Amino acid sequence: MQPTPMQSILGGVGGMILFGYVMLSLFVLDPPGKLTSAHVKVFSGTVKSTSEMGAQDRSLDVWLEGQEFPFRCFGGVYPQSFDKEALALLRPGVYASVSVQLKDADQPRHNRAQNQSFRPMVALELNGRPALTLEKYNQWSVENQKTAHLVLPILFCCSLGLFWSGMQKRKMSQG
Repeated sequence: MQPTPMQSILGGVGGMILFGYVMLSLFVLDPPGKLTSAHVKVFSGTVKSTSEMGAQDRSLDVWLEGQEFPFRCFGGVYPQSFDKEALALLRPGVYASVSVQLKDADQPRHNRAQNQSFRPMVALELNGRPALTLEKYNQWSVENQKTAHLVLPILFCCSLGLFWSGMQKRKMSQG
């Protein structure tokens, strides 16, 4: 079943809006590889619990005593960018220092699919030993942006193609 001209036009416009939002957020508002200690807030305390989610694209949640929300590290960063020996220390009762970006410190993010708020971690120390450093996080961020440089033009071209196709079909149907 082929989309109607209006569906194609709306799909193209929607894709271009998504493209613009992603371009703004990735390259203007949050440029990768620039985080320093001045850009983060550190939360410290005893690890209450941890959980790992996902089979292929794993993520790690760390709950600290006295903190309402978990600290989350997403696949891509976890476990590839972590020091494996330091990560082996992660268990309840261990003293941890978790760094998050300032923008996430006071206003946690919310995962609507799981209906859970969390703070994305950008660095983690366990008993004073770095498990994830800002440098490693920045390296991942730069690599992730390289992928975005490949995907975004494809998204834009698909959106433009949908829009153009819808406009052509609309012209033909109007006579």
